[in-house]
Amino acid sequence: MPTGITIRRNLFTKPTAWMTQSWTVKNLLEFKNVQGVVVEGNTIENNWAAGQQGYSIVFTPRNQDGTAPWSVVRDIVVQNNVIRHVAGAFNVNGYDNLAVSQQTQNIAIRNNLLYDVNTKWATPNNPAPGRLAVVGGGPKNVTFDHNTVDNNGSSTLFLYGGYSLTGTSILGFEVTNNLLRANTYGIFGGNYGEGTIALTAYCPNAIVLRNTLAGG
Repeated sequence: MPTGITIRRNLFTKPTAWMTQSWTVKNLLEFKNVQGVVVEGNTIENNWAAGQQGYSIVFTPRNQDGTAPWSVVRDIVVQNNVIRHVAGAFNVNGYDNLAVSQQTQNIAIRNNLLYDVNTKWATPNNPAPGRLAVVGGGPKNVTFDHNTVDNNGSSTLFLYGGYSLTGTSILGFEVTNNLLRANTYGIFGGNYGEGTIALTAYCPNAIVLRNTLAGG
């Protein structure tokens, strides 16, 4: 398994001219089987909804063809990056939904600046979420700390249950010291609603402290 990786001071980008062409665009950085990664000091930009929903950094263990049940995504720090001009920022998925995998865990997203996370980064028949993150399928120990986010989606954080070997709970979920937009729903849980209702349903014992959710 790839272990001990540092990704520092790079530019991740796509030409926006590709939006008008038939390229199958998915994301800018995706983790499927890795542990011990630092993503730091990068500029990550220009990603839109097309082949996927447009989330720029994706954490999703994948046991391709069912031959690698040890596949896991864990111990990853994403810090001090600029993420801009994107349909969405982060997609954190707990398990492979098609084959046996290990649990996504210990994901720390901190001290990042995100702006122009916007629903305008859509293509025909592919709406853009305009969210900071979607989190679901039972990951463990996911932290958002000291991020500044300017987005215009109906929610800033979207939580869901989905496929999970250990149930739908997101244990060890922390959202602290962030400057966020509330927009319509702020923190929203699929099939439940917004705010504490969503957190109670999906993130028992979550720590959500010292954040600003502006507007809405």
